[in-house]
Amino acid sequence: MTRTDAEVVVVGAGPAGLAATVALAAADPGIVRNMAVVDPSGGWLTDWHDRMARQGIRHLRSPITHHPHPDPLSLQRHCARVGLPHVNRDGRRLPSTAGFEHFVAAIIDEHDLPGVVPAAAVDVAVSRDRVTVHLADGAAIACRRLVVATGIGRPHVPPGVPDDSRIRHAEAINLRDLPPPGTRLLVVGGGLSAAHLVLGAAAAGLPVTLALRRKFQVRHFDVDPGWMGPKYLRGFAAEPDRARRRSAIAEARGGGSMPPWARQAIADLEREGAIEVLRHSPLVAVDAGQRGVRVRLGTVEREVDAVWMATGFEQDVCANPLLARLAARNPIPVHAGIPDLDDDLAWGGTPVHVVGSPAALVLGPTAGNLHGQRRAAHRVAKAVVPGFAPVEEVARHLR
Repeated sequence: MTRTDAEVVVVGAGPAGLAATVALAAADPGIVRNMAVVDPSGGWLTDWHDRMARQGIRHLRSPITHHPHPDPLSLQRHCARVGLPHVNRDGRRLPSTAGFEHFVAAIIDEHDLPGVVPAAAVDVAVSRDRVTVHLADGAAIACRRLVVATGIGRPHVPPGVPDDSRIRHAEAINLRDLPPPGTRLLVVGGGLSAAHLVLGAAAAGLPVTLALRRKFQVRHFDVDPGWMGPKYLRGFAAEPDRARRRSAIAEARGGGSMPPWARQAIADLEREGAIEVLRHSPLVAVDAGQRGVRVRLGTVEREVDAVWMATGFEQDVCANPLLARLAARNPIPVHAGIPDLDDDLAWGGTPVHVVGSPAALVLGPTAGNLHGQRRAAHRVAKAVVPGFAPVEEVARHLR
């Protein structure tokens, strides 16, 4: 077994891992020279960029001030400097996916961030002041601190849906590789992912039915903006009961929603007769036959050729193999799938910090978003680098 040493290991090279790495580099530029980042993709935000391309997403839902860099205005200034326009949607300034990708490459270069080790972290051994991360290829990395940034989302598929190749979750859909013309398609879900799938399939001329279990929910962002500041977070932080915090998270996220522009695009297609929309039509039964898939949606039945489930994710710490192993050896309370981390996002006082959606009991319902990931990165940097300045001071220093 090959063993190396590092000051910090970051597992996960998505937006949450990038935010944590950039915050650590801002707090102590020298730490980058003794840091390892591990992700099976072998590249920064590889899976993120691929998902955007697969679903034809041309701009983000989050505003232009939400991104992995500590300085909220850095993305806006970068796009202006290199001539990449932002997108105006419903009176909001949103970054294009091209601009975001260009910005990510720039901050990786700016902070001379390490390359990504192309491997999966499969196990972790924790002592009081040392962590050893075991990789799938048999190598191991010992470090003083570990940051896990790989999420705990498990694709949600409603009960009773059979395992059939014609029925797929949204995460497995690639709009660059659509089914043959004439394929009858059912999209289940009422969120932005469902909208992207419907718009992409309809643009290719496929007959599409969109089924929602209730009416449309229209919101600019996936949670109320009050959760991005003290309006709601002050009360959330003051609540000592973790079960109540978990309920508040579930209520705040409240199922899928679409921003106004996406809802209008769906309405236009429905009015033109290009798609069918079934409201208040929960998925009741699915029968995958030889000729087609028969689906009962409330009191309505449809036979289709393919079903795309844009039904979101369930939070389950055991869905993350690395955290499941950590939990088995270092158990901490878990509330409806979300671990009860310390205030510095450490796992039960260990040198392991967890960012992204698993930090929701500490950071609130935006923990898995770009905004929450930046807040998580700030907490980790404060824990790892003594004397780390408040993020506002770091932002001023970096301008």
